[in-house]
Amino acid sequence: MKNPVQTICCNNGCRGAQSTKVINSHLHVWAFPQKAAGKYPYFPGQEPTLPGDIDLLLQVWLS
Repeated sequence: MKNPVQTICCNNGCRGAQSTKVINSHLHVWAFPQKAAGKYPYFPGQEPTLPGDIDLLLQVWLS
């Protein structure tokens, strides 16, 4: 897996070596199997083993 923090050099007219950190901030969210069962059921055996619902992730993010 690549490091989510990368350094990109500015070569378009910048003087000297300048760099910017790019942070990959995307987030995966998924429903509890019980909530997903009606419309988007998980394939048997592929149910998530960790919670990843939006309420939990927001709670962790705000703490």
